[in-house]
Amino acid sequence: MVIQVTVGTNLKKVTKPYPDTVTPRQILEGEHIDFSRGTTHMCGVPLSYGDFDKTLAELHAPSPCFLLNVAKADNA
Repeated sequence: MVIQVTVGTNLKKVTKPYPDTVTPRQILEGEHIDFSRGTTHMCGVPLSYGDFDKTLAELHAPSPCFLLNVAKADNA
């Protein structure tokens, strides 16, 4: 199954189709997003460390879905 994923950061977002066999880690790395800084959310729910290597199907990702890394600002 193909899932429309809006992937990005606070500043930049793109929407692309991905097969449900990819992981959030693969998507974020493919978009050159450093997910080690900030918190990564899928559809508003924070991902835990173990979730990054689960497939979109295993995470029950809806289509469309949002995969966003929200970085904390230094002045916050």
